[in-house]
Amino acid sequence: RNDTPFFTTRSCRLEVEIMAVCKDSSFTSDDHAVVEYEAFRDDYDDVEFIDPLPDSLQCPVCLSALKQPHLLSCCGSHMCENCISPIQAKGKACPCCREEEYSTMLDKRTRGRVLGLRVRCNKDGCDWTGELGDLVKHLSKKCLYVEEVCPHGCGQSFPRHLLQTHQQDECPQRPLDVQLGSLQRQLSQKYSIYEQLQQKLMELEKKHDKDKKELQQQLLEQEKKHNEDKKELQQQLMEQRQQLAQQEKKHEKDKKDLLQQLAYQEKKREEDKEALQQQLAHQEKKHEDDKKALQQLLARQKSPPLRGGMDKIDGAMKWVKQHSRRRYECGRNAKVEGDLFVFVGFGTRDFGGGSVGVVKILEPMTAELNYFECEIVNKGLRTALGVGLGDRTYPLDRMPGWNRTGIGYHADDGSMFHETGSGSKYGPICTTGDRMGCGVDFSGKAGFNQAFVFFTKNGKKVGSPVAVNKLKNGFYPIVGLDSPGEQVQYLGHRHWAQS
Repeated sequence: RNDTPFFTTRSCRLEVEIMAVCKDSSFTSDDHAVVEYEAFRDDYDDVEFIDPLPDSLQCPVCLSALKQPHLLSCCGSHMCENCISPIQAKGKACPCCREEEYSTMLDKRTRGRVLGLRVRCNKDGCDWTGELGDLVKHLSKKCLYVEEVCPHGCGQSFPRHLLQTHQQDECPQRPLDVQLGSLQRQLSQKYSIYEQLQQKLMELEKKHDKDKKELQQQLLEQEKKHNEDKKELQQQLMEQRQQLAQQEKKHEKDKKDLLQQLAYQEKKREEDKEALQQQLAHQEKKHEDDKKALQQLLARQKSPPLRGGMDKIDGAMKWVKQHSRRRYECGRNAKVEGDLFVFVGFGTRDFGGGSVGVVKILEPMTAELNYFECEIVNKGLRTALGVGLGDRTYPLDRMPGWNRTGIGYHADDGSMFHETGSGSKYGPICTTGDRMGCGVDFSGKAGFNQAFVFFTKNGKKVGSPVAVNKLKNGFYPIVGLDSPGEQVQYLGHRHWAQS
């Protein structure tokens, strides 16, 4: 122990002491515990105790665990040998009881208690725990994290768990037999990997053959099911064709019945027209007779006729003729009662026949009166009605926007139609009590020879204005009806100020 070199760094000193103790062959197994304790007799700062250090095993001078504990005869206290020896050599009093005369002796029992304290290995990565007396043996032989110098002389040091790999496979100065053994191990490992891969390949091929058979079986089953489905679909197709033929036959019959009804309605309309013409001729004749009788009565009076009176009569007759001109023009499936438009047809989609009823207001739009409005009094079965504009020749059996020169906004689905039977979503739907309006912006913002057409619901614009070509003979308001029970109140023209 006295020949062992010491270093200032505690960890280095500890390892040097361990190596010196292990290499000294003069020590026997009986002295092993003493040797291990001697390696730690100077300092325990590098040792980590698991449990708190008892006060009885703590030196009152250095406040560390007792190292070579000596028992003092004066007060029975224990102190480290290195702590009490200098004090006793100088003849100083006891540090605990201040007694000047005392003696010391090594307490082997207390030393055994110190060596029995549980500690952890002080090497990073090692999780060993045990008694303090076993720490030297662990560090010298068993700890895999103690660094050792390569024995082949390359000068590098590695932890024990990496040193063997370095000696066998990496060290540039390893002997030839070691290199040969390393190559043989590598070859054996690669051959083992090759055998594993070959075995895995055989398993994969076997699994592939099994999967192939299963897929072929599934393919046969799917083909069989496909053929069955094909036969079933062909049968359904034949049945549908038969049903279609029956429906076409029924359609032809219904068409024939509808044509007969249409012919009857045409004949009835001609008869009604002829009767009305006769009534009108009769009323005109009666009016002329009444006028002549009135003139004769005035001529028989004694006083000359009042010129002003005749002028008033002529003016009244002229006003009557002027205001008796037709204000509306309607199709055969619509009638006008004052300013109320009523649908009187069957309805295109309600009863399988008939046609649309259109009312055309014979007052074209102007810059002053550029807006008209209608109120839905009764939506009928489907609210199949719409408002819009068309020229003077717009047909009276086509909904607004379905025909050329026409544009319309329909209440049933809120779609806008412009010279086509296919509409596009434009605004909200309308029902009983709602007011639908249409107007024209003649300001020229739409471009040369064009105007903006806009629509409203309850006095508020819907959608975006649509640019249309200006019609040669003007924009005429039109209202389309196509469902039994529909009634629309015409609210007249007015001016809409453009913002």
